[in-house]
Amino acid sequence: MTKEELMELKEKILKLKDFADAPKLLPKQTAYSFVYENNKNRLDQIAINYLGRKYTYGELFNKLDLCAKAYKEMGVQNGDMVTICSAGTLDTVINFAALNKIGAVVQFVNPNYFKYNSKKYINDTNSKLLICLDRFYPEIKDAIAETNVERI
Repeated sequence: MTKEELMELKEKILKLKDFADAPKLLPKQTAYSFVYENNKNRLDQIAINYLGRKYTYGELFNKLDLCAKAYKEMGVQNGDMVTICSAGTLDTVINFAALNKIGAVVQFVNPNYFKYNSKKYINDTNSKLLICLDRFYPEIKDAIAETNVERI
């Protein structure tokens, strides 16, 4: 999808009277495949500038490949639910895209509310894996023990 096509799609979605129709306009592909297909020929260009460190698309896709491979080796499969409780860091972006690449479904939860509702969030979605910033783990570890999550 070209930049022009993307802008045209954005305008169509913004003009919708009923946003329930928006999915009918969106491309039938994953977030990962959308980013990859639109940038696979720009591997030397900057994809992310995080805290002053610039990552090219080539570096980004290599990191995503390694991360996706690690998740597969851990047993995460297409359709598995994974909960992420983290801040908006580069690791969060990498985890989301790598999981999306292998077809896992990601549930993001706000760390500020997660400590109060962690058991409910995990059990309601039957999350197989919890990715949690270590800073938040001590506050939720007791509640996590009462869930079916297989790995943290």
